Amino acid sequence: MDSFFKNWWMVTLRGLILILFGMFAVANPQEAVLVLVLYAGLVALTSGIFLIVMSLSNTRRKYWTWTLFISIIDILFGIMVLSYPYATTVATASLFTIFIGVWALFGAITLIWNAFRFRKESRFNWLIMFLAGVLTCFVALVIIANPLKESLTLTVLIGAFAIIFGFANMIWGLELKKMKDDHHRNQKQS
Repeated sequence: MDSFFKNWWMVTLRGLILILFGMFAVANPQEAVLVLVLYAGLVALTSGIFLIVMSLSNTRRKYWTWTLFISIIDILFGIMVLSYPYATTVATASLFTIFIGVWALFGAITLIWNAFRFRKESRFNWLIMFLAGVLTCFVALVIIANPLKESLTLTVLIGAFAIIFGFANMIWGLELKKMKDDHHRNQKQS
């Protein structure tokens, strides 16, 4: 059980990185899209690295392979964007947009799945996670349905996704820490 909770800080840090990215995107939609694309690639790559470490260090957990799958998607997305930033922004803007939407959709599915998996835990606020997953799903579908939308609108939508998903990850990480602390407290009392 300890291995499940030990990387709570990675989930929380991932959430903070996503929130910072989202705030930048919402506050500066008129900035060069290239900066945003490079930042998105760095966020995805960093997020993927955190998730791959977390999944591989928790292989006893029932759904560790799903986390590994999501981490691989994050890493591939980050590598693609960082390898071809100009192509991503100019020649394949709609493909990049659809990829971001699919990335957000996988994140939304993960949030909803985790909300239902942990709804019976005593202090886990599963409803917030569920609502964040639904909102992230909505934003992802809007992004996928409108890949050629004006870049300012798209930038704000991507930022909104990152903020929602980031807050949900921070809540999830802090809840994992609470569950870890409770588990240790219960072990000491036994």
